[in-house]
Amino acid sequence: QSDLSMAPGIFYPFRLPIEDDPPMTGCDGGTVDSGDSGANVYRDNICECNNHELELGQPYLVEPGDMIGPTFQGIADLIADDPDAYWDGETVRNSKYGEDWKDLSPRVIKIALFSPDQLVKGGMQELTFNNIALMFLEHQDNPRAPITGRFLYFASGTGTGPTNGSLILYLRLVE
Repeated sequence: QSDLSMAPGIFYPFRLPIEDDPPMTGCDGGTVDSGDSGANVYRDNICECNNHELELGQPYLVEPGDMIGPTFQGIADLIADDPDAYWDGETVRNSKYGEDWKDLSPRVIKIALFSPDQLVKGGMQELTFNNIALMFLEHQDNPRAPITGRFLYFASGTGTGPTNGSLILYLRLVE
């Protein structure tokens, strides 16, 4: 069993493959090259919503480093695209996407879920995801502040995956 305490180098960003996808425009207007890694690609994957199909049960590399600035920049770009939307306690109101906010607002993001037992060391390692959730981004006040969001529900996919495995009994967002 792993020590679930935080360790240096574990901040949870992971590398999404982009080599099979159409070229993605970065947050700064440039093109993201396939095979790239690092802070700029990580930020661009957030603000441009990398749509690469994530496969449950397949390993993905953790991107080392804290990514505080790139996370804040990517989240700020998503929120800025639907700035007046807010959570009223039951649903999203005032989205520029109207009743289609769940499908169209960039503030509804997919979160890959994994068992924290996989974290056994700091630095470069692989994570295997077991589910994907949808979350509405509320705010992040500054680069070091927590990202506040609302869990909506689990995402549906088009692929096939394992028919057995862990069930989510509770959701714990790590601070």
